[in-house]
Amino acid sequence: MHGRHRYEGPDGAARFARRIRHRRQGGPPVLVGVLLVFLGVLFLLDNLNLIEARGLIRTYWPLGFAAWGSARMLFGRGGERFVGGVVAAAAGILLGNQLLGWSINIWQLFWPLVLIVLGLHFLFHGRRSVPRPAAAATPSSGAPDPDAGSVDNEPESVADSSATIREFAVMASVERRNISQTFRGGQVTAFMGSAEIDLRDCQMASGDVHVDVFVMMGEVVFRIPRHWVVDSRISVVLANFEEKSEPPIDASSRRLVIQGSAFMGNVEIRN
Repeated sequence: MHGRHRYEGPDGAARFARRIRHRRQGGPPVLVGVLLVFLGVLFLLDNLNLIEARGLIRTYWPLGFAAWGSARMLFGRGGERFVGGVVAAAAGILLGNQLLGWSINIWQLFWPLVLIVLGLHFLFHGRRSVPRPAAAATPSSGAPDPDAGSVDNEPESVADSSATIREFAVMASVERRNISQTFRGGQVTAFMGSAEIDLRDCQMASGDVHVDVFVMMGEVVFRIPRHWVVDSRISVVLANFEEKSEPPIDASSRRLVIQGSAFMGNVEIRN
C-alpha cells in the first residue's frame, strides 16, 4: 500500500519500534510549531504595516526561552526539569531588564551559579562506595604472595569489573574500560573535562540499564557493544548529542538509557 511502510518479522518490528521511539525523543514539536506560526504572523503583520514586529521582538524575545524552559519544567524528566528551570529563570531576568529597567548582568551571575550547581550536584550525587571484586584466596603456605611484590608490576590501565560506574571528570580527562558481566548502569559527570567510557565488553544484568549524565562545558563518549540499543533521554542546551552506533537488527537487544542534561558540551555514542 502506498504511503505506508511494511515491517515483517521480529527484525522489522524492532526497527519500526526504534524509529517510533526516536521520533518521540526528537523533542516536543508542538512548541516549535507554535513559535514558528507566531513569528510568521508577526512578520506578516509587520509587512502589512499593521504593527511594528521588529520592535516587539527586540523587547519580548526572552519570552521564547521562558516558554521553552517552562515546558521543560512541566513535561521534562529528571535533569530536563532542572535545565528548564535555569533557562526560565535566566529568561525572566532578561525580560525584567527589558521591561522593568533592571540592571542585572546575567553573565556576572552565571559563574557563581555554575559553582553552586556543581557543588550541589556533587553533594547529592557524590561518589558512593563501589563494590570491589572479591579478593583472591589467601595463598597456601610456601606459595608466592601476589600482594608481596611491588604494585608497580601492575599494568597502568586495568579494566574495571564493577557492576556500576561513577566517573567524575572535573577539568581533567578520564578514560575507563568496564568489563562487568552484570552491568547495572551508573553516573558520569564532566565539568570542563572529558570522559570516555568503554563498555564494549560488558553484559547487562537486565534488559534496561540507566546511566545518568551531567555535562557542563565538557564531553562524554560511550563505546557500546553492537547489540545494544540506545534510548536517549538527555536534555541538551547549547550542546550536542550524537549517536554514531550501528542500529542492531536483533529484536531482543539490550537497551542502554542515557538520561540527564548537557550544557555547552557534547555527548557521543560509538561502537
